[in-house]
Amino acid sequence: MMHTPASLSRRRFLRNSAGGALLIGMSAGGALAAVGAAREAGFTPNAFIRIARDGSVTLTSKQPEIGQGIKTSLPMVIAEELDVDWKNVRIVQGDLNPAAYGGQGAGGSTSTPNNYENFRRLGAAARAMLVQAAAQGWNVAPGECSTEGGAVLHAASKRRIAYGALADSAARLPVPDAASVTLKDPANFKLLGTRVGGVDNGAIVVGKPLFGIDVQIPGMLHAVYAKCPVFGGKPVKANLDAVRALPGVKDAFIIEGTANLNGLRPGVAIVATSTWAAIRARRALEVEWDEGVGASHSWAGFTAQAQAAKGKAGSSVMRSDGDIDKALAGAAKTVEATYSYPFISHASMEPQNCTAWAKPDGSLELWAPTQNPGAGQALVTSTFGIPKERISMHIIRSGGGFGRRLSSDFIVEATAIAQRVKAPVKLTGPAKTICSTTTSAPAASTSCVAASMRKARRWPGTTTSSPSPTASSATASRCCSRAAAATCRATSSRAAGYGTASWNRPRSNAGCRWAHGARQAAACSPGYSTASSTNWRTPPDAIGWPSASNSWATRT
Repeated sequence: MMHTPASLSRRRFLRNSAGGALLIGMSAGGALAAVGAAREAGFTPNAFIRIARDGSVTLTSKQPEIGQGIKTSLPMVIAEELDVDWKNVRIVQGDLNPAAYGGQGAGGSTSTPNNYENFRRLGAAARAMLVQAAAQGWNVAPGECSTEGGAVLHAASKRRIAYGALADSAARLPVPDAASVTLKDPANFKLLGTRVGGVDNGAIVVGKPLFGIDVQIPGMLHAVYAKCPVFGGKPVKANLDAVRALPGVKDAFIIEGTANLNGLRPGVAIVATSTWAAIRARRALEVEWDEGVGASHSWAGFTAQAQAAKGKAGSSVMRSDGDIDKALAGAAKTVEATYSYPFISHASMEPQNCTAWAKPDGSLELWAPTQNPGAGQALVTSTFGIPKERISMHIIRSGGGFGRRLSSDFIVEATAIAQRVKAPVKLTGPAKTICSTTTSAPAASTSCVAASMRKARRWPGTTTSSPSPTASSATASRCCSRAAAATCRATSSRAAGYGTASWNRPRSNAGCRWAHGARQAAACSPGYSTASSTNWRTPPDAIGWPSASNSWATRT
């Protein structure tokens, strides 16, 4: 029976470790645990660290690599505390396994801050066990020993023993408490802070298969999936018979999809013997679309709604201890500006893709270049009713993400196609349609009013007697905080809907996120007074909504 680190008792650890493999793991909560196993002669890998008898070290990278370098940087943290020579370290990508690895998402620049401390302690705990094993063998105190380059040293006797020779004995030791292990002084770091190339750089330069689009499975078919260029649209009919008759095409069919616009949207699937055959067939596909209510959405409409919301106070008042209107009316100098930015496509270099294999026993195997594998697995479960334990997901290197691969629509699309054709299928999104059917970063319109209560007084940090126009309510509020006496009123309106060219993905938290910015603006320094937030929604049948938040701040 396979036990996760979190459920492993010391008794089971000692029993299982008799075979002599040193493995250190981290539970989902970040706690350290150790297990030993003897599945094969030598050392069996587990969660993060494997030390072989020849002294080589294998580290598992759990986070999705999307070009940000995390497959290199986080293992470097372990290697630093473990005190091993980087040239003897091999990095492997871990599959989705939250029970062993904890969280495995990559977004918002959180991978390093969320894992840095835990990974340091992971390496330090392994180092402490190796030192203790060496000290016991030499009959000296662990404090008399040090480590360097994958070996334990005893300076007094000038003895040195490599980690590989200690793995058997170290595996039989109890695991030290995570809070008790001694971390290195950063001043003594030898690896972190140095220039280290990405572990995949050499393979990338020579074009070795690393990315999701490179995945090859014996007997695999290739697919494309045509979706309505308007979010919420669905196919009414298509020339399926004509497409099926094209060279290399195995099948073409309509997928009804679900109501979840972040999930399996309706569309037309084409399955062929090669990607090129599928793409050529896609060009010949003719679809009559029901564009739905999204057809009436437009940038002009969103802009108009944002302007209409600009002067309105929010319905929810979070703080009120000043009179913003009176302060503005008595201002000596007022500056007002409105800034807007459009929806921007998450156009990653590698087209969205996923390889899915729906097996006869009901299990599912996925190869996905995703930023959010856990959410992808959960979406497959909720869409198709496949238990999570029946879904295995291989996290494949992504050719860019930019937030686009936080969504998992391409994963459920590949799954739906694979279930239909009863064979492994690689779904590839044609690059030509990436900007017309992909998701986009939300647009926003921000209006700011800032006022100085003193004539001809320079605002610290600026070159004029009043603040320069700002691009966000938070910036406007901070600008006011520099003044000896000032008033700031900022209204931010964020449209989170969809236009006829697939403006944006659905974001139920769009209003909440913008309201958070409003609260920050109003609370950026003591003395600021009023913050309010309201979402203005489009009619119930609309598939997107604009939201607006007002942030008022007063200082007198």
